[in-house]
Amino acid sequence: VRVTIEAADASSTYPDLTFSLNGSSYILSSGGTITLPYPIYAGDLSVTVPAFLSGDFKLKASAKSIDGSSESIIDNIPLNFTIGAVAQGSDVLIDSAGTTITEATGLVPVNISINPKDTDGSEEVGTVTLFVYGNGLDSAPSFISTNGSEIKFTASSELVDGNLVNGYGLQLDESFYQISDSAGVKSVNITGNIKTPQYFDGDITVKAEAVTLEVQDSSKSKIDEASQTFTVEGISDGIDADSFSVSGTTILGSQSVVLSSIIKALSPIDSDESLELTLTLSSEFIDIDGSSGFYDTSSSQFLTDPVTLSGTQSQITSFLNSIEIKTSD
Repeated sequence: VRVTIEAADASSTYPDLTFSLNGSSYILSSGGTITLPYPIYAGDLSVTVPAFLSGDFKLKASAKSIDGSSESIIDNIPLNFTIGAVAQGSDVLIDSAGTTITEATGLVPVNISINPKDTDGSEEVGTVTLFVYGNGLDSAPSFISTNGSEIKFTASSELVDGNLVNGYGLQLDESFYQISDSAGVKSVNITGNIKTPQYFDGDITVKAEAVTLEVQDSSKSKIDEASQTFTVEGISDGIDADSFSVSGTTILGSQSVVLSSIIKALSPIDSDESLELTLTLSSEFIDIDGSSGFYDTSSSQFLTDPVTLSGTQSQITSFLNSIEIKTSD
């Protein structure tokens, strides 16, 4: 007995199909025929199609029994099967920064590549959503495309490693895509900059989420994502001149004056920066050891001139409220 398999329609074109029978493989090429050994029992024969291939396959089998010069043929036995389409998704990659990012510009370079895994062109990238988050990122950043178009992120929350994280999201439309076509496979590249809020420094994480769709049935989709963390290096922005206020005062012998009554206000331009304030008494001031000079009321001790105060704005304010200048007769 000889069993042959071929396409039901001679004009049909299929990629190579691999039939497996009792540990042996048989390749059915387009327009060809394979002959299988007998006997074949239920469950013995299987077929493997190339990766990512889907659709209807219509084949036919013929069985011929030969006894001497006598032949008996059972022809046109339908051998049909369907491979349902499943979205394979895409490989998503976010490049790391090639240069130092500083607070001065606040521009985080973004280069995202999205390549469908299915190479027969039956899938395409549908939507791309960006999500950014980081400590101290207290207002929405913007995405600036290479052509200068700018769009704001909006506040949103997403699960990151099982934890709900507050950040900012943005769904990009196709005007931000650069699409390249290679043998029917459409890859997407997104380049631009994320503009961080003024005075932001620290780590910012960018996550790109791509939805890949079956072209013929968009209800079949797969979501893939990738993340990259960038560091925005801080720079000193200095003291806010408009908020720096001092005033003079007159004190008599044996009197004292608290520093906060002289230095009325002091704050950095960037609220997350520390301050350092150095105070010294003029040469005209008569400093009598142990009875005049800078005096810390919180510790009940005189301080060595010059006095350097370091810390956050609130810490500096606390120091100014607790340190006074004492005079003696």
